[in-house]
Formats: sequence, structure tokens, C-alpha cells
Amino acid sequence: MNKSWQNSLGFVGTRHGNYAFSLTSKFGHVQGDQIFVPGGQPVIRYLGIPFAVPPVDKLRFQPSQVAEPLGAHLNNASSKRRINFVERALPCPQDSALVPSWMYIDLRKTSEDCLYMSLWTPDTECLFRGRDCGFRTVIVFFHGGDLRHSGNKVYDGAVLSSKADAVVAIPNYRLGLLGHATWNESEFLSLGLGDQLTAVRWLRQNVGFFGGNASRLVLAGHGAGAASVGHWMLGAQPEVADVQRFVMISGSPYARYMKDADVITKNMRILARRVQCESYDEVTSVEEILPCLRRFPSSVLVPRLSGLNGRLMDPSTSIDDTPAANEPNISRPRGSLLLGTTPDEGYHFVGRMAKQDGVSQEWMHRWLASQGVGNASVFLDNYQRDLRTTNLTVVWSEAYADVRYRCPVRRFAERMASSGLTVHWFVFDAKPSFEEPYLRGDEAGHYTTVRLLLTDIGNVRTTDEDIAIRDSFVRTLGSFANTGQVGRLLWSPSPLHLSGASGVTYSE
Repeated sequence: MNKSWQNSLGFVGTRHGNYAFSLTSKFGHVQGDQIFVPGGQPVIRYLGIPFAVPPVDKLRFQPSQVAEPLGAHLNNASSKRRINFVERALPCPQDSALVPSWMYIDLRKTSEDCLYMSLWTPDTECLFRGRDCGFRTVIVFFHGGDLRHSGNKVYDGAVLSSKADAVVAIPNYRLGLLGHATWNESEFLSLGLGDQLTAVRWLRQNVGFFGGNASRLVLAGHGAGAASVGHWMLGAQPEVADVQRFVMISGSPYARYMKDADVITKNMRILARRVQCESYDEVTSVEEILPCLRRFPSSVLVPRLSGLNGRLMDPSTSIDDTPAANEPNISRPRGSLLLGTTPDEGYHFVGRMAKQDGVSQEWMHRWLASQGVGNASVFLDNYQRDLRTTNLTVVWSEAYADVRYRCPVRRFAERMASSGLTVHWFVFDAKPSFEEPYLRGDEAGHYTTVRLLLTDIGNVRTTDEDIAIRDSFVRTLGSFANTGQVGRLLWSPSPLHLSGASGVTYSE
């Protein structure tokens, strides 16, 4: 069918798959795309929504400022103002990463002007009727990538929005040096995490225009995005104080991120010398370096991070050990948390590095030391004995998965359950047919869940079983987001034998 049509709201397009439309709203003409989802309701996709003032020039290394509300132009309804939300925003500047091919980002096509949001909604009326008409749950998803990589460009929330009947919003946030550099050793300052709060502020003011209820936010994330969600659960920020439902996939704030203010300061001085800033001695503060670093484009700064010892940024709070080691008392007497992992969290990272560059024993020992493991040799010998294998890649993968993902997620689940939250734990143990070939056997890997949940798998060859797995996962998450209930889960119980954890429920 290829028939042009228009409805009473000025909705114009061509019916053949996805199509563009123009909606006459109270503040101008809004353009986006309608997406038809097989087995679900159509959704409207809005790309490149600015939620913050561009953090460029003098605003580099500064906390983000929320963009003006859409309602600021309510009096311009009769004007010819056009708002185009049809182009994906460029990702924030970042360095290279060991990511699956579907997550590839061209590092030459990034921009500091990157604080934009992608949004999907089944609603077609509230832009015209006003933000008070929004009633749907709003799932705010923070992407992963170790706080150094990725962006909303690689994600697609159409299926989740359609089948959960919810608004799905995925914001970018600043990464690496530009998002997590610390220059005041006495104060925690993570610009990237602050960008997440800015996105939430913008949604509070505007999501009603897209059919969402600002009082029904669900914070969700994968990897470092899940760690971010946990960080907000432990904090007292007013922007998220009333949020009662959280989803954390393969990530935890109890995972260790390198924290060493001295190393960060030293690295910032090295970076300043590499870009030929003025000479700085060993007592020069980072605040004194920033004016010079603001003069250079990110395309000059980011490539010059190569070889620096440790990380240049500090994504954790301003404490030693783990980000949440000294967390305040949990102030959420109510609430629900859905969290989990996959059986093969580590092989993607260790296995791929082993195939490409080789993973040395020295590297593994150094990494374990950075995670607080005192005697790496004994630690790995125990893994080798328990796994009954001499394959060091397998041994190291399991150790990596436990230290980085499984144990921090388990600890956080138990901590939240003991604080009174209802905690639902899952292990996603279903590997689709189109998974990356470097994963081991039939086990799901670190990126399996997020690829099923938030990408367009219609672009790859899939089986009926793949679609059934995806839809089951989407239904579970959608049910939790809308009601706080997970229903019957269709994957195996946790292999970590956590049934003794008070207050934690498990799949059957």
C-alpha cells in the first residue's frame, strides 16, 4: 500500500513501512517518524531532541544546563516554527573500544554538541493537546560503554515502546575526559552523570507532550548505565527522589572504577603538555590547566590520551575503594528493582582481546590488583582448579565476569533487599542465533540482553525462536516498568545459588 493520508491533527505521511510525518502542535510543526512494529502498535520516533545547552567552548568541563522547555513556545502555535526530530545526534567524543560490530561508532563522526535524546512513544495526541494528557510510564535508559564509549545512535527503542505501551527515552551523556575528568580533588564532580540528571530534568518538564507521565519514571541501564542507575538509587538527588522502579542489566555501582586523584591530576598535566599548553609544574592544579584545554577541539584532545597510565576520569564518587562503599542510608522505603546478568559476562572482553592482541598474565594481574584482589596468582589458580581447565582465556574470562559483574550485582541486590526494596534477580541464559561469533558456546554474553531489548534485530537474519526470546524479555521488562511485577520468568535460576539472600526473589 502506498497511500498518502492526513488525520485531524495534521498527521501527514505515506503508508509503507516507516514514514515521515508532520504534526501541528501547540508550539509549531513537529516532524518525526512513525515506526510500524510487527505484532505491536505503531510508535512515533523522535531523534535528536536537545535536552541541554550544548556543552561547548566556555561550557566545556562545566555542568550541563537544561534546555528550554518545549512549552516556552506555546504562544507561537500559529507561527511557522518547525521542529525537526528526524536525524540521530552525533555521539559524544570517545576513544576506541572492544564492542560488537552492531555497536560500532565512527570516531571521526562525533561532536561535543552531543547532549540529545532519542525518544519513542505510542502517543500521537499530546503534542497537540498539551503535556497534561500524558499518562504512560517513561523508561529512561542510560547506555553502557564503561563511561567511555557508545551513545544513543546505536539503540532503537521502538519494540520496547510498542509492546510495553511506554515512552522510551535514551539520552547521550558526556564520556571519558570530557565527561568524567576530576579537577577538584575535594569534591565529587562527574559531568557525564550530571548530564543524566539534566536529561531527567528535561523529561520532567516535557515528557507529557510525548504522552508520558513525569511521575512514572523508570530508570534503566546496561553496564555502566546500570551502575549509573545504582548510583542514583544510593543518592539523594531530588530529580530522582520519587522514582520507585529501577532496571539494572549487567552492571552495578559496586563494580570498581579506578580512583586515584593523583594519577588523574598527573595525566591532565601530561595532556596539557601534549597539546603544547603553557608549562606546568608538579603543583599546578587542574583548574589552572582547563582554560588552555578549552581552546582545543575534542578531535585534538581525545587522540592524545593514548598511553596515559590509568584512566583520566573518575566516574565514581569521591571516596576510595568502591563508589558506594560509604553510601548513605537508603531513603527509599518503597520501590522495586529488577536486575541480573548473563552466564558469559567476561568472554566478550577477555576472549576478544586474546584473539586480537593477546591477554598477558601481567595484564590480568594488574587488572585484578586495580579491582582490589590482593594475590592474583592464588586467585586465578583457584579458578583454574574449580573450572578444571588449562585454557587461560576461559579462566580469566570467568574471573573477569565475577569481579566486574556477577559479584558486584549480587552484593547490590542483597544490599537493596536488606534496605526494604523488592528485588527481582534474573540470569538471562538464551543466546540468539545472530549473536557475535566470538562468544563461547551457547551462553548469552554481556551485550546479548541489550541487543535484544534495544536494537532493530529485523536488520539481521533471525529465527522465530529469536523473536520469541526477544518478546519474552520485552514483556517481562514492560510488565515490571508498568506494574512492578515481573510475571513468570522463562530462564533458569541464578547459578550463584543466592536463594539465601533475604528478600531477593529468583526466576523459576
